Amino acid sequence: IAHDVNPQSDSPPVEAKERAARGRYRGSAIGIAQNAFIRHLLSRIGDEQFNAEQWEAVLSDFDQRCAYCGAEGDLVMEHVIPINRTSLGEHRLGNLVPACRRCNATKADQDYRAFLGPETARISAIEAHMAKHDYLPIGENQRLRQIIELAHQDVRQLADRYAAIVDTMLEDQEDKA
Repeated sequence: IAHDVNPQSDSPPVEAKERAARGRYRGSAIGIAQNAFIRHLLSRIGDEQFNAEQWEAVLSDFDQRCAYCGAEGDLVMEHVIPINRTSLGEHRLGNLVPACRRCNATKADQDYRAFLGPETARISAIEAHMAKHDYLPIGENQRLRQIIELAHQDVRQLADRYAAIVDTMLEDQEDKA
């Protein structure tokens, strides 16, 4: 079988396309890689930096309690606007609030307003926090959305291209054996 294994090619080889089309049972590694890359990219937008002392100030602003339910205890950094290709949240202080592990896991990728429902006081507190740190969500920026989608596709193409190269290498080894 001939394989197009040109690493400079803009499109994945035919075999890679066929492999992607037929899928693999419970194979989600490419989705994990795509999501990790998008999270990495969104985490690096802009030049804002913050330190542990500033995070401690955020915890203090929320009285060392979960921004969603008010629970005390083991709190984690929660991205109000999720860092993913749909919501386009960023890893900036204005997008981070303390959350208990239960709320963090339950909210997941939901919009914070939908998650909180009628809890208008909590929504207002989160929005005041975002405003205090000059955080403006970028989710409506269509040009950025297109760039993120292109990056998502590029990761898949890169994985397909290298999978084809490895497949060819292994087939060549089998032919020599």
